[in-house]
Order: sequence, then C-alpha cells, then structure tokens
Amino acid sequence: MEIVMIGPVYPYRGGIAHYTSLMVRELSKKHSVTTISYKLQYPKILYPRSTQKDYENTSFQIDDTNFLINTINPISYHKTVKFIKNIKPDLVIVQWWHPFFAPAYRHILRRVKKFSKVIFLCHNVLPHEKFPLQRTLTQSVLNNGDAFIVQSKPDEETLYELIPNAKCTRTVHPT
Repeated sequence: MEIVMIGPVYPYRGGIAHYTSLMVRELSKKHSVTTISYKLQYPKILYPRSTQKDYENTSFQIDDTNFLINTINPISYHKTVKFIKNIKPDLVIVQWWHPFFAPAYRHILRRVKKFSKVIFLCHNVLPHEKFPLQRTLTQSVLNNGDAFIVQSKPDEETLYELIPNAKCTRTVHPT
C-alpha cells in the first residue's frame, strides 16, 4: 500500500512527534510510506521563550521526511496537495490534536480526499485548553476523514458528537 503520513517528526519535540516517527517505522516494514511534516509548525509568537525543536535526540529521525507545510502560509498548502497528488497514495494518515491546524489541513484534505482515503489518528479530538471556535474548526477538518482512530472513551464520545456517522476505532495509547 502507498501511504502518506502527515504529522510532526524529528526535529520537532514532543510525544506526538515521537509517536508519528515510530508509526512511520512500523508501517514502512510492510508498506511504502512517505512522511510529510512541517516547515513551520507554530509561529514563534506561540513559543516566545522555548523552542519547538530538539536537535539532540536524533533517535526519532525519519530519513527523507518532506518538510512542506507552513501552517501560516497558504502557498505551502497548495504545494503539499500537488506533492501528495503526484504520489497517488492509497491512504493518507493525519495526526490530529489541535484546531490550530484546521486551515492547513482543511485546505489540503478537501483536495486529497478526491483521490485517496483519509484516516485521522486523533491524539485529542478537542484540545485540553480552550481555543476559539474549537468545535467548528475541528468539525470542518474531521469531516474530511473516511475513518478515525481515537485513544480514549471521552475522545470517542466527542468525535461522535462532531461526526455522528464516523467510522471509528478506539485503541489504547501505546506506552
């Protein structure tokens, strides 16, 4: 199967980046996986005193990652769609955890779902902290999914509130 994985990977720090890297490694054992990550994940104003990146821990590095998405630059969304379209994947897997990514993901996935299946791996359906228009933004992106993976009962319930007919699997969050 030809798979495109969208999400943070090294050098981005944090559990979701590590999770994405490990998932790419496992899927790559049996499938062709192309990884797309962020040229810019969050603008500096959201992280004024710290860095989003950790260049020291290279154990989660995924060779040949395509750093395409600049979350605040719509031109990068178009380039990402064109890149994915050239691959013609059977499946696009999207790491989802925050509605901040809604403009980029909504633009990309509305076009990608015309030629590929889209699965969301939801680390959080809605964010832990309040975010303006979080339900509306989240729903506008998740409506592009063909299937969903959630990792808790509360997230499963929230997903069904937003997308009543969602095809959803709940699985435990791996250690």
